[in-house]
Amino acid sequence: MQSMMQEPDWLEELRKNAQQKFLQLLLPQEREEEWRYTDLRQFGIDFKPPEDSEIAMDDSAEGVIFTDLLSGIRSHAGIIRKYLGTAVKMTDKFSAFHYANITNGVFIYLPDNKTARLSSKITGGGHTVIIVGKNSRLDYMEEYSGNGFMTDAIEIFANENSTVNIASVQRCGKDAKVFSFKEAVLKKDSTVNLIFGSFGASFHRLKSGTFLGGEGANSEVLCGFRGKDKQHIDFTVNCHHAVPHTRNNIFAKGTVTDSSTSVFRGLIKVEKDAQGTDSYLSDHTLMLSDNALANSIPSLQIEANDVKASHGATVGQIDEEQLFYLMARGLSRKQSEHLIVSGFFEQLIDKIADPEYREIFRTAVTN
Repeated sequence: MQSMMQEPDWLEELRKNAQQKFLQLLLPQEREEEWRYTDLRQFGIDFKPPEDSEIAMDDSAEGVIFTDLLSGIRSHAGIIRKYLGTAVKMTDKFSAFHYANITNGVFIYLPDNKTARLSSKITGGGHTVIIVGKNSRLDYMEEYSGNGFMTDAIEIFANENSTVNIASVQRCGKDAKVFSFKEAVLKKDSTVNLIFGSFGASFHRLKSGTFLGGEGANSEVLCGFRGKDKQHIDFTVNCHHAVPHTRNNIFAKGTVTDSSTSVFRGLIKVEKDAQGTDSYLSDHTLMLSDNALANSIPSLQIEANDVKASHGATVGQIDEEQLFYLMARGLSRKQSEHLIVSGFFEQLIDKIADPEYREIFRTAVTN
């Protein structure tokens, strides 16, 4: 188990508790609903403690804390202690392993009435804590790379009337097996927009959640993935409406080709008191070969009666008539497929408001 130099007692205690939980918990089985269609025995999961993470951070803003997690714990322990581990919970063997073996990460703190645009590149997994004060705005992009067994997490805390735009892109090596945890907690009139991209690793399981705990809170989660060879991509994206008058939109698009497989689970949960909720979940997967397989599992849990909540999902193959139309105009089958796939993702890309993030995702999904 990794250990931070001169780490405080509270963090050492968190590690010990996580390690004990990791040892107690069994490896999830495919018969469990949350792991249906993902048989971990096929992927050779090896719980090897990670090497030290490498963190490269770009940009800075006056009056904003933007540092690696280790430095943040040394200099801002009181703030981090209050938030670390409160959004991403230890719910399974993998999240417990993550907390027992955190090597480094990123810490971002925006006081009230601040604006910042930041980015980082992380090799080897890590843990990011983001706290955005009242009336503040953060635009942040995080890219992950690395090989072998990895875990990563982002905890986002959006205070009143704040706006948080996060893009998290996974570009790990072919032999990487990645478990990602992304959670956001929203207070009154805050907005959190999340963009997740999965473009590497032989295995990637991402679990994301937004907790809308303040009236007027608004969230959007956009997901894009491309599976090829024998890759397996497993996304779980949940939204929890706990109070009245909150809005949410989840929109995902992905493709699988060769012998790759995908699973997309989405859940909209509306509490009894969360009247006036407006929430929508939509996911669409395109299968580009006869050996590829995609699974879609959208669901609603609604206890309030004055709500707008619905979901939609499609899994299908390229329309042969579209291919014929393009090939009749001189394109090869490969060129025609590429054009159709590009158009398929454009609906997702058009929803990305930030021009820089939009182009990064357009390049990733069309190459």
